[in-house]
Amino acid sequence: MSDDTDRMFSGAALPEDLAVGLDKFREEYRPRLSQSEAAQMILRLWLIDNGYIVAEPGLSAPWQKAAPDD
Repeated sequence: MSDDTDRMFSGAALPEDLAVGLDKFREEYRPRLSQSEAAQMILRLWLIDNGYIVAEPGLSAPWQKAAPDD
């Protein structure tokens, strides 16, 4: 069912373009997140921005780039 352009993501095939974009997001914004955690963050923020769920108290500005390790 899956071919070389798909990656497995939580048991479901993730198209290559989404996998690449997710990896770029992680590198630039949250390098310590797993692929699954990064996808959850992106989905949660989209759902909040579009009024489907209410923001959790204490949810900081997740789109700010992570501070580099010193």
